[in-house]
Amino acid sequence: MKRPKILFDARILRSGFNKSASRSGIYFVAYNIFRNLLKNKSVDVALYCESADVDLYKRLLAEENNFSNIRFYTYDKDCFPFCEIYNSYKKKRTKARKTKKLFKKLFYQFILTILAPFYHFYKHLYEKNKFFGYNCFLSPMHKIPDEVAECKRIKKYTVLHDVIPLVLTDKVYKHSADSWFTQLINSLNKNDFYICISEYTRKDFLKHCPNMDKDKTFVNYLACNERFKPQNEETIKKVKQKYGIENKKYIFSLGNIEPRKNIVQVLNSFIKFLDKNNINDLYIVLSGADLRAMTFEEFEAITEKYKDKVIRTGYINDEDVAPLYSGAQCFVYTSKYEGFGLPPLEAMSCGCPVIASNATSLPEVVGNAAIKVDCDSEEQHIKAFETYYYDKEKRNEYIQKGLIQAKQFSWDKCCQNIINIMKKNL
Repeated sequence: MKRPKILFDARILRSGFNKSASRSGIYFVAYNIFRNLLKNKSVDVALYCESADVDLYKRLLAEENNFSNIRFYTYDKDCFPFCEIYNSYKKKRTKARKTKKLFKKLFYQFILTILAPFYHFYKHLYEKNKFFGYNCFLSPMHKIPDEVAECKRIKKYTVLHDVIPLVLTDKVYKHSADSWFTQLINSLNKNDFYICISEYTRKDFLKHCPNMDKDKTFVNYLACNERFKPQNEETIKKVKQKYGIENKKYIFSLGNIEPRKNIVQVLNSFIKFLDKNNINDLYIVLSGADLRAMTFEEFEAITEKYKDKVIRTGYINDEDVAPLYSGAQCFVYTSKYEGFGLPPLEAMSCGCPVIASNATSLPEVVGNAAIKVDCDSEEQHIKAFETYYYDKEKRNEYIQKGLIQAKQFSWDKCCQNIINIMKKNL
């Protein structure tokens, strides 16, 4: 069986240089897949990137002591210098044709006639040996680059996350004609291979993109970083102090203010849960992109009366997320649409009981280890809050179930599945 020699598309990793809200969930997926592929001795991996970014990528991965000898394939490097000479004369000939200087026209035409056989011979050799023996290309997000798509010898794999812009009509999710998503959708074909992050995602893509071959479309579940594990009391206390929630019992929510994240429903249900049960010792902590600067009237109306119960932290540092999960009464993530849904998996890994919606891919992630609710049901949200608040036995039961469920997902398993798919199709 052939050994996969993989070129890994580095474009999405570039966002990792800026540790802010610009780092999306897809970035973390790409980073962890690449990191674990590097660990695997059954494959060879190189980053496919611009030559100017090589030092930046080395710096990004410098913390990984075992990854000091990362290979790079720089697609903008001049691998075919003879092309430049030939093309420069073509440009000069074009300029000469616009003038009345007959000698120049004949001179450049003569030079090109002499160079043409060498050019085509050299180009043939280059094309034949292109990519230096790499036989697989893996894109964790974007469409396959044109120069790779044109190479028939290399197998192309793309990780597919969701079809949100195709199924959600809200203007928030619309993509322009030249966006990465539109380019990706237009590039899907029956020859390439696709790795979907959930069975729901696979079905959605096959439904909306008939150009794909279902036999070349696979399901491969994601995982969360190993830092997501139950935290000790001292670490939890320190992080809670950092965000001004020390000595507070709280429900945790992590995400952004996209309509599909269903934050309005969560807040409305939480407030009614407090009113119904006359509860004064519980808060809700909203963390993630834009959640500190929310100014939408709907949110402001909800939080005005209960501003002391709703705490918005904004974007939080990576190292603070696990302690906030571990210190929470529960984690609520009742999104209306997810391609996978990493936050519930992270929460379960940290020993935090989860409330998740029963929609799209989330049931695949949480299994029977979370309270699942209809994302549009206020009543079901309130009942779930009550279960975790009043029933300590049931809460502990879901904590244990969550820890067991989370162990089914790992980056080692995810990457080994990718490698197995590649080996099978070489």
